[in-house]
Amino acid sequence: MRPRLTSLLDHLMGSRSRAAVIRVLYAPRAGDERLWFRQIGRAARVGMGQLYEQLQWLEHLGLLRMRREGGALFIEARTDLPLGAALEALVRAAADYE
Repeated sequence: MRPRLTSLLDHLMGSRSRAAVIRVLYAPRAGDERLWFRQIGRAARVGMGQLYEQLQWLEHLGLLRMRREGGALFIEARTDLPLGAALEALVRAAADYE
């Protein structure tokens, strides 16, 4: 069975598209990045730290690039890969933690 993280990130990123930039809005309060990761971590049944490590791992592999700008988190994917490939890699990483 695939981790619930798959459907959550499918919803956020659109795994079948080749979109280059995905904007994920922060919560409207101070500490919003922590709130965002905590919310997603809770929904995916992984810890906030684990989820952030997984995103950093994908960034290290060159599949994603994260940057903050104007109160939003931008996750930029390699344009030559479908986002589904990045999601599959993230799901494999999530399985290592479970």
